[in-house]
Amino acid sequence: MTAPRVRLEPPRTATRALRGLATGLRSPADGWLLARMLAWRAVLPALKRGLPLPRLVRLMAAPPSGRGRDHRREASIVDLADRVYGHRRAGNGCLERSLVAYRYLARAEADPALVIGVRHGEGDPRAHAWVVVDGDAIHDAAASLAVFAPVAMFRSDGTLEEGRDARS
Repeated sequence: MTAPRVRLEPPRTATRALRGLATGLRSPADGWLLARMLAWRAVLPALKRGLPLPRLVRLMAAPPSGRGRDHRREASIVDLADRVYGHRRAGNGCLERSLVAYRYLARAEADPALVIGVRHGEGDPRAHAWVVVDGDAIHDAAASLAVFAPVAMFRSDGTLEEGRDARS
C-alpha cells in the first residue's frame, strides 16, 4: 500500500498577500528588492530584541551601489517598504520599516538618516523611528513628527550624528 500523495500549498491568505505585494512591481529589480525586504521582515524582530540599537543600525547600513542616485528607484524603495510593513505608524513596526527603507535608500545613494524620537505626555513615553532624505521624512508627515523629540540620528553609514535637529 502506498502512502497518499500530499500536496503542500501555502495558505490561501499568504498567497493572496504575496500576490498583492507583487502587484505593480515595475521591474525584476523591484521583485528582487521585495524578496530581500521580506527576508529582513522575517529576521528583524529577533535582531532588534537581541542587538543594541547602534549595532543594529550599523548592521542595516549599506554601502552605496556606485550607480548614482535615481529618484525613481528611491520612490520604489519607499513604496515597497510601505507595502511590506502595511503602512504602519508610530509604535507599530516603525523601527523595522525604517531600518529596511534606510538600508536600501543608502544603497541607492539617497544619503538617508535614521531618526529615533520620543514623545512624552499622556501615559508612558512613546518612541518612533523615521527616515529622512533631503530634509524630508519619507513615511511620515512633518506635522505628525512634531510631537516627537529626536534623541538620536544615524547617518547613512550607520554612525551616530550629534548636535543636529533631526525633526526634518
